[in-house]
Amino acid sequence: MESKKEKERLAREEEDNFREQLMAKFLEDKRLEQMNADKRRMAIQRHKREVERLLTEKRKMYEAERQL
Repeated sequence: MESKKEKERLAREEEDNFREQLMAKFLEDKRLEQMNADKRRMAIQRHKREVERLLTEKRKMYEAERQL
C-alpha cells in the first residue's frame, strides 16, 4: 500500500515539476515575443525618421534647383 501511495506522490511531484517547467518556458517565450515586438516597433520608427529625412533632403534639393 505504501509503495502505491509513494508512486502516486512521485507522479504528482513529476507532474508539478513538468507544469512549472512549461510555465517558465511559456513566460520566457512571451518575454522574447515582447522583445521582438519592441524591436520591430523601434525599427519601424527608425525607418519613418529616415523617410522623413530623405524627403526633406529631396525638397531642399528641388528648391535649390528651382532657384537657379
